[in-house]
Amino acid sequence: MEYIKSFIETLVTIIILFSAIELISPNNSMKKYIKFVLGLILIVVMLNPIIDFFTEGEDKIVSTIKEYENILSTDTKTSSDVAVSNEVEDVFIENLNKNSAAELAEAFPDYTFVCNIDCNIDLSNYSYNISHAKIGISTGKIQDVEKIEKVEISNDNQTESKVYSDDEQKIVSYVSNMLGVSEEKIEIYTVS
Repeated sequence: MEYIKSFIETLVTIIILFSAIELISPNNSMKKYIKFVLGLILIVVMLNPIIDFFTEGEDKIVSTIKEYENILSTDTKTSSDVAVSNEVEDVFIENLNKNSAAELAEAFPDYTFVCNIDCNIDLSNYSYNISHAKIGISTGKIQDVEKIEKVEISNDNQTESKVYSDDEQKIVSYVSNMLGVSEEKIEIYTVS
């Protein structure tokens, strides 16, 4: 808006000045040269704001591009940091599952284990909190088909605790000591 305002002010001033010069100039052969020179000056005055706009506009475009580059580089750094921390968390959980399964297999050689441990990891404090651990147990033997028990659906809000066999209870206790979590957070299921 400022460019247009200054352009119009300059143009009106030059036209008034040129009109005054044409009125004062004598009526002889010199008048056509005066009109020619005044026309050239008018063209230069008209082109000057346009040239200034393009030269300053180029600088503005370059500075705007540099600002966007800085913003993109900082966003890229933060997004790559988040991606790295997510990858570290995934690798940590995967290693925790593998190590737990290996340690359980070492302690109970008759079974094969599959571990799925849900935990929250705080990389800034180098700590983790296990919220739930699911341990799959497989004996490698073919199991007999058990009779399906009748399921009763009721509106009672009673929660039944799962009853484990002696071996399963030993595994729950071992996992509880190994991971340092309460036995309520550990679930045992059979893998066929």
